[in-house]
Amino acid sequence: MQQREGCVPQGTNKASWPLFVRRFAPLFSCSFLGLAAIRVWLQCCVYDLYAATDSGMATVAVNLTRGIVTLVLMAIFARRTFSTQTQNRLGVASCILMTCGCVLLLAASETQTPLLGWIACVLSALGVVWGGGMWITFYERLDPEESLLYAFSALPLSCLAGLALGLLPKSLTMLVGAFMPALSLVTFRNAMQSLNGRDDAGCTSGATPHKAAPLPYAREFRDTFLRFLAGVALFSLALGFARGFPYGQAIELSGAMRVLHQLMTCLLCAGVLWHVLMKGRCLRLSALWNMPLMLLVIGVLLLACLTPQLMQVGSALVTVANTFTLAVLWYVSYDVARNMHVSSYLVLGAVWVTHQVPREAGRLIAMGVGPYDSSPMFVAMCMIVLLAGSMFLLVSNSTPLTRPLFADLNSTDPAINSSQNQGASQGDAYAPAFFNTGTIATPGTTSGAPRTTVNSEIPAIAGTSPAGPAATPTTNDIETRLLLMGKHYDLTRREVDIARLLIRDLSKVQIGEALCLSESTIRTHARNLYAKLDVHSREQLKELVEEFRL
Repeated sequence: MQQREGCVPQGTNKASWPLFVRRFAPLFSCSFLGLAAIRVWLQCCVYDLYAATDSGMATVAVNLTRGIVTLVLMAIFARRTFSTQTQNRLGVASCILMTCGCVLLLAASETQTPLLGWIACVLSALGVVWGGGMWITFYERLDPEESLLYAFSALPLSCLAGLALGLLPKSLTMLVGAFMPALSLVTFRNAMQSLNGRDDAGCTSGATPHKAAPLPYAREFRDTFLRFLAGVALFSLALGFARGFPYGQAIELSGAMRVLHQLMTCLLCAGVLWHVLMKGRCLRLSALWNMPLMLLVIGVLLLACLTPQLMQVGSALVTVANTFTLAVLWYVSYDVARNMHVSSYLVLGAVWVTHQVPREAGRLIAMGVGPYDSSPMFVAMCMIVLLAGSMFLLVSNSTPLTRPLFADLNSTDPAINSSQNQGASQGDAYAPAFFNTGTIATPGTTSGAPRTTVNSEIPAIAGTSPAGPAATPTTNDIETRLLLMGKHYDLTRREVDIARLLIRDLSKVQIGEALCLSESTIRTHARNLYAKLDVHSREQLKELVEEFRL
């Protein structure tokens, strides 16, 4: 089926600047851009403000340690979910570790003590994994347009900050970098509080609540995502190799090339936002991924020429490809996490490990085997073969099969609508079919059978029945147990409401419609609810409610 050229994203309606302002300005908060502080910190402490393509072994050590720590956290999250209190403590700990890492790096440079530098690298890597990764829980609660806006705005904001910091002395730059983790933590908390305020007001973003098929990627073959990760790994391997090509060492960037790197990244991000949010056009993974692919191919070919001027431009393009890829992978992680049963931390961790580890492996190969001045063009062709493999695996709009990536932004596409409708007809088949009250249709109910709509559940939330006044509950009533559990486990009003509907086997989409919340917000509240109650499924929740006694 031919794709429509002028698909209008959900809620945008043939965009223009006044419409754009009316859509996003009332909900905007500067704290929503707090992720930029993490990348400013990375530029100051790990990449030396991109004075070169990287900072050699310091960059490799930090990123490889990040990969190992991420794998450890993924293994933990696969078995259990951290409570809100634990996550808050991890946020504070990550802030302290990143700040200490930055201070120690400054001390190491001033005292010429290599040991301090290595300790700083380890502390920095330990801190940034959670310090940056925690932001995925904020993005997951946004609708697709807002998430796109802030993801592709935070990156250029950090680029402009990096340009400004490049004008300062290095010691002052490091001190500014040491301030960034605390700024990120404060803005993250403010951002989450802002979203909680939206929930209390009964609306998450000012837009229509999310109504896509319930968790469509849950029905997708695992091979689909393994294919995606393989494509990312091939691209990252070539990228890491290119950062040390052709002499094995990082290539220093002139002042003009540093400006080119940062401003070109800003322009690419602005172009994506203009194309989607201002012009109302479709967003395709193929279009996004082609940008860093082409930049990297051109950069590698220019580096292979071994001409100083061309090598400068080539290294700048390689660096642009590396930076822009961050926004692409972040938004892909958001889209997948928002539509899967798997924890968003696990999704983000898998994508980031697949990106970072092969990239640093390629960098180590370049450092260990180079220089390649005798046959640079042959080595360049090998890298391009890797990129061709990545293109083959990633540049396709037909995968995933159950729902194309970024489908929520392309809601007028007939193919997408068709897949969503198909998913909606199948989604409830995965919900358990017991512990029902009889007032809400259970999975498998035919259209001709008597049923009550989701909205009829609203009176029950207040403790009344649709047919008459409130009944006097006994100690054995489910409603009474839920209220007592709420007090006992310190549940919020919203969490009690969601627990009430979860045990009645409503899908998260139906719960969102009943409570006027987005599906992603329902999932966030459900995870917090499960963590407080120390349960891991609806079945366990039902058992706890049934057995609860004070």
